[in-house]
Amino acid sequence: MGRKQRFSLYHNLRASLPSSVNWKISSSGSGKMEVNTSTLTIKLHYFLFFGGLAPVMPFLLVMSVQLGASVSLMGTVGALVLLLTVLLKPFISAFADTFPWSRKPVFVGTVLLTCLSLSSLSFIPPFLPAPNYKSTFIVDKSVNYSVILSGASDLDALHYSASTVFNSCSHVFTSQITAEQKASSKESTSSHLMIVIPHNSSCELEAGRDCQFTWTSALLQLTLVNSSSDFSTYAVAAPGDASVQCDPPGYAGSLHCVGGVWTDRLCGGASPLQSSSFWSFVALMVVASVAYTIVNSFTDSLTVDTLGPESNYGSQRLWGAVGWGLMGPIGGLAVDVWSGYAQTKDYTPAFFMVFVILSFDVIISSRLKVPALKPSGTAWATMKPVLQRPHFLLFLLFSVVNGVLCAVPFIYLFVLQEEMSARWPTKHIKLTQGLTVLVRSLAELPCLHYSDRILARWGADKFLSAILLLHATRLALTAAAGLWWPVWTTLLVELLNGPCQGLGYPAVVLCAKNFSPDGVSNTVQSLANVAYETLGYALASVLSGFLISWVGSARMFLAWAVVGCVACLLHVVSSSVSRLREQQHNLLPTCTPRGRGPDESRSPGENIVSSTRFRCPWRPKR
Repeated sequence: MGRKQRFSLYHNLRASLPSSVNWKISSSGSGKMEVNTSTLTIKLHYFLFFGGLAPVMPFLLVMSVQLGASVSLMGTVGALVLLLTVLLKPFISAFADTFPWSRKPVFVGTVLLTCLSLSSLSFIPPFLPAPNYKSTFIVDKSVNYSVILSGASDLDALHYSASTVFNSCSHVFTSQITAEQKASSKESTSSHLMIVIPHNSSCELEAGRDCQFTWTSALLQLTLVNSSSDFSTYAVAAPGDASVQCDPPGYAGSLHCVGGVWTDRLCGGASPLQSSSFWSFVALMVVASVAYTIVNSFTDSLTVDTLGPESNYGSQRLWGAVGWGLMGPIGGLAVDVWSGYAQTKDYTPAFFMVFVILSFDVIISSRLKVPALKPSGTAWATMKPVLQRPHFLLFLLFSVVNGVLCAVPFIYLFVLQEEMSARWPTKHIKLTQGLTVLVRSLAELPCLHYSDRILARWGADKFLSAILLLHATRLALTAAAGLWWPVWTTLLVELLNGPCQGLGYPAVVLCAKNFSPDGVSNTVQSLANVAYETLGYALASVLSGFLISWVGSARMFLAWAVVGCVACLLHVVSSSVSRLREQQHNLLPTCTPRGRGPDESRSPGENIVSSTRFRCPWRPKR
């Protein structure tokens, strides 16, 4: 191998190494590797910070539902928290810029605040007392004759041909107990037992919650699975070694649930809005959300400042996706193992992981040099012509729609998986949800890596139409899985998160870049970001929560799939019409001719972002 070939091979190898590794070649040809500790620290911070969020943050909605809130209520709360975060974040950032000495304390303090606020959620008690029935009846479906139910009005006979209803312990398994009374005072239960609760109102329990049936001094573990029209009837799913105490006889049972909610909020008494636990939960959510976004801003600014404008920012942020995707399934598995067979999950291991991992990140963050946040300009005089362009306004509108369609599965897929787990019983539902986080991250990585090439080839504006169609496909398949398929099939559907998020968001950023006049690119990007991540996610949170309460989770996904198809069609038509109109008025920017420098003059129809390398998705007629 000649010297030229060796030199070329060395540069190819060097280009393939991470940016945190630098090679020096001595004159003798020996190699010496030096590690760039600054980028290693940044990578470690990304890994720990996002890895520390993953065990809890994706599960906040299902946690709040388990504590006693409704999905529609938490959807509204989530939107308000997001909007409040957008309002509070600029004030804290401005404070850090006004007082330079406070930048590092604010950065490290917000990491610590994220750690404490998320881990403190573990101490929040249920918003409302758990459902409790004080008078119940026992049904043995293996016995087939009619009896009179005592307590009926005017002693009317209530006959049950398929099962026998008893109102005291002494009648349960009467024949079996008589035959075996000498052997034991305890009788093992069977899967034929059922709990029957008089259906005097709409006060029913939602299925799939853990309950305890108190019978004298014994406890019988129950799982609610269905209901009838005349009575609220729930089948017993008792462990094989469960037993009941039938001495003394004549005691009525009491059904008490350790989790779950009433189907009608009036049955349970007070609303969650009247609970101090609920508002404590919301307050901690606000603190965690504000702290999280501030840490994001500081970290992005820190990364660009440390590595320079020519650095590969994506190779640093990639480690955040690795931490998020890795710790999500680990936290889910830990919760499943800790909770055992209980339907009501104990998230203690997840909160412990958050506290430990983010505590380490506080130490790492204190070793980073924190630069000033770069303020985004507000040159509204320059922005005015851009805001008057119909094509730009349409771009913002479809950015909101894109954000809504992306946010729906991100926020509500876990709710659908919880419902599916009741229909397709699984012990490891939290592991499945953690694997969902992993699949999303793995699917995004190659799409993010090749997004520049794909968008340069096809054009960002045209590709947005394809992204909307992909969103509709993803939502439709999720709805189909929720209606007919087992819960693990949602993992396969989430592979579409790769192009939806990994190509969808870069397409929005690139379109905003093509619209940006000189000096206000930050402002245009901020508008696009607010449309996509703030308004889009807020609308998805509110509207989807109410849709779930009206039509259910699976049909909610189907409804948004229809919206995605309509949005795709409208985007194709509106983009074509808008481009034709702007071409006629010579308002549409074109791509920069290759080879022209940023300081050279441009013709009126050329793209003002002269340094871009991307092809223009259209060109005006000259």
